[in-house]
Amino acid sequence: MRGKIERLLLIKVVSYDWNCPHTITPRFTEAEIEAHTAPLKAWIAELEAQAAGG
Repeated sequence: MRGKIERLLLIKVVSYDWNCPHTITPRFTEAEIEAHTAPLKAWIAELEAQAAGG
């Protein structure tokens, strides 16, 4: 069974911006992020080694 089109909505996007880095204030340095994510990366590596049977 085929339906018939009753309405049509047309949206014209003129422009958009995905959080322009020019206006975002950095809250953490790369060193701070690395210090906080290092334990997680080590844990992930350990889990991957266990999953691989090593």
